[in-house]
Amino acid sequence: MTQLKNCIHIIGFWKGSMLIFYFILYYIFRFYPPLAFFFLSLKHQIILNYLRELDKTKIVPIMKPKKEVSAKTIWMFWWQGEANMPELVRACIHSVKQHAGEYNVQLITKDNVIEYLDIPILSKVGKSITFIHFSDYIRLSLLKIYGGGWIDATIFLTQDIPVDLTTTDFYTIRHPRKTYFCVSDFRWGVSFLFANKENKLISRVQELFTAFWEKNNESLDYFLMDYCFAYIIDTDKECKKILESVPYNNPLTYNGIADKLSQPYNLNEYKEIIKATWVHKLSYKLPFKSNEKELTYYDFIINTYNNI
Repeated sequence: MTQLKNCIHIIGFWKGSMLIFYFILYYIFRFYPPLAFFFLSLKHQIILNYLRELDKTKIVPIMKPKKEVSAKTIWMFWWQGEANMPELVRACIHSVKQHAGEYNVQLITKDNVIEYLDIPILSKVGKSITFIHFSDYIRLSLLKIYGGGWIDATIFLTQDIPVDLTTTDFYTIRHPRKTYFCVSDFRWGVSFLFANKENKLISRVQELFTAFWEKNNESLDYFLMDYCFAYIIDTDKECKKILESVPYNNPLTYNGIADKLSQPYNLNEYKEIIKATWVHKLSYKLPFKSNEKELTYYDFIINTYNNI
């Protein structure tokens, strides 16, 4: 009911009600993909139409860097700071630091965020704006102003970041488009983004995302940032070209190691997974536990990277 109220407040009674109605129908028919995809596409269209109207009226604020930062900076975010991380998150961050190569890894927390950004929506954080959406705002703003790379705190790296990412204008996890129950359809991955500062695709998404939160106090959808990417890519030919210039990469990011954390660790299998994929999206929210009888993938990651 809260989400229905939020949608109605943002886009009106009829559109807000239909958005929730289509989502309910999608959920009911989720085991019958043709109908599920149909209802999900109707939901998508309502949100994309709203963003189209917002894009016409948005005011782009001037954002300037607050300090000198190397373009070879990897941004990571954990609001509570490293001392309060779950052990899997800590291991992931250690893996990034180990494989950062010529990049400097900068962890953004509640204690240092204002050193880098002026945040007009800061008073809404933890109230009307969730920390999920706040992290989206932070990543887009840092990349727009400073450039560099954004890596989610739950990304596990298994090899050094390639040198050519330091010279590319834009890079993300990109797979062949596959119709699935997500907004991106694997065309991009917001958990792993590299861009030069003022990159047009990042800038346009950041401006639209910021305009939404300056105008609203409630969320329209959990995947709002992905919807902003989808709208910009589908309506701006130059931005679409920027995305499509990224070669397909890391085919097992979402279902390689991520699917095996509770399974017995197998060195040969591990080597096979990381042969083609070096960026792995994990989750600390699932109930992974150590196995006293045999080493699991979870144990391997924790033991290897939390003892660095």
